[in-house]
Parts: sequence; structure tokens; C-alpha cells
Amino acid sequence: MIKLIKYLLLVISLTSCTTYKPNGYREFLGIKCEPKFNNIMNNYVFNKETGDLFFYDDESKNFKPLSLKYEFGNFSEITPEIKTKLKGHKLIIESLTYSNTTPQITYKKKIFINLKTLYKKTILIDSNGKYQSSKVKCFWIDPRLVIQ
Repeated sequence: MIKLIKYLLLVISLTSCTTYKPNGYREFLGIKCEPKFNNIMNNYVFNKETGDLFFYDDESKNFKPLSLKYEFGNFSEITPEIKTKLKGHKLIIESLTYSNTTPQITYKKKIFINLKTLYKKTILIDSNGKYQSSKVKCFWIDPRLVIQ
């Protein structure tokens, strides 16, 4: 009987430790994931209602859409097209990267971030149809501290 009670207490304590709540700022949440495939983007700031990606502009102290970051002089022809959405408890990010010399897609990347389990699954598909996948751990961060 005592072993059963100890076991139940252990299960309850482990369950309570994994229910960490996100540290948001207004309608924005920030998440950081372990690096894989030499990703440039391992930090994500997104609108918790729409899933749209943002960056924090330290100068104006406001969040701006990620697409504007590329328009402010950081845009290049190899910048990927990015489309995001929230589906249930998953943030889904799809990106297409094009070749510098032709209008062909160099590779497609799909990222699924489970906002409950805090795992990110990445699938890369190159122009030959070959793919790689990975799964890494993520954690919540203050979205104002994210540096892309």
C-alpha cells in the first residue's frame, strides 16, 4: 500500500513538472529549439492565435512580421518563402528555398512544433526527392529576447 502511494506521488510530481507554461508577451510566444542541420532559425516568435512568425525590433520595442525583416535590407535571392499556421497544438512552418541561377526549388522544409510536448520535427526534401528528418527538444522563452 505504501509503495502504491509513493508511486502515485512520483507520477503526479513528474506530470506536474512537464506542464511548464509559455512565457508570452501580449499575443506573442517564443520558443527555442536545439540546433540540427546547421539551421539558422532555431528561435521562433509567433502569434499565438494565427501562427504567423514575427521578430522583435529592439529599436522600436515592437514585434514586426518576419517578412518585413527581409525587406529592411536583409533580403536576398536565397531567402526562403515561409508559410506558417497553427493547427491544434502544432505550429507548422513550411519553407521553400530556390536556386540562385534557376527558378527551381532547391529544397522544401517542413517544421512541426508540438506546443504541448515541446518537440520539433523537421523534414527536409531536396530537389531529387531525397529527405532527411530530425526531432529535437524545444523550450519556451521570452519572445522579446529572441535574436534571429
